[in-house]
Amino acid sequence: MAGRREAELELEARKLELGYAAEEGARLSQLEQTGDVSKLAAARARTEADKARVAVAAQAATLERLALDARRDEGDRAAELAQRRRELSARDGARGVHTATIARLEQELDARLIRAPAAGTVAELGRLTPGSFVRAGEALGAIVADGALTVEAEFEPAEALVRVRLGQSGELALTGFPRAEYGTLSLSVARIASEARDGKIRVELALAHP
Repeated sequence: MAGRREAELELEARKLELGYAAEEGARLSQLEQTGDVSKLAAARARTEADKARVAVAAQAATLERLALDARRDEGDRAAELAQRRRELSARDGARGVHTATIARLEQELDARLIRAPAAGTVAELGRLTPGSFVRAGEALGAIVADGALTVEAEFEPAEALVRVRLGQSGELALTGFPRAEYGTLSLSVARIASEARDGKIRVELALAHP
């Protein structure tokens, strides 16, 4: 913009010089006809006027070239801006595809994770060899949850309400383990359900010596 303004000012100066030179040439040409000035002086004046015309034309061409360059630069900047916008749009699209791909892979990876239903100690493991195929939901072992072991028993409502009390002691005999050889486990009543379920009262008993 500064260069164009300088060119416009220069053109105005050239036009002023041309006006002065043309006026001077015309005056000297008149004086030449009356013999008041030499032909050489009149010729020089006309030459200066012609030079001023050429300078004005050259400066006008320079100003037109600057305007053309400015329009071309503006067009180049607009084209570059459009290209950058297209590249940005393409990158946004690619980012969306990558995000969807990552989400799908994370979902597939999550589906292949082996999770225990609860924290605890591994009590049993299935016999698997490297490369074995495991189906979704297939049991791979058994885990004993952390915390104290409890025993649940179900009683008839009348029996539970009359005979069972909190803190009451009891014994547990395990099926498959003869009482005479393995003995029994000492229990105490820890909780009595307040409502019947399937016609029974559920009683929770805690192991006295787990």
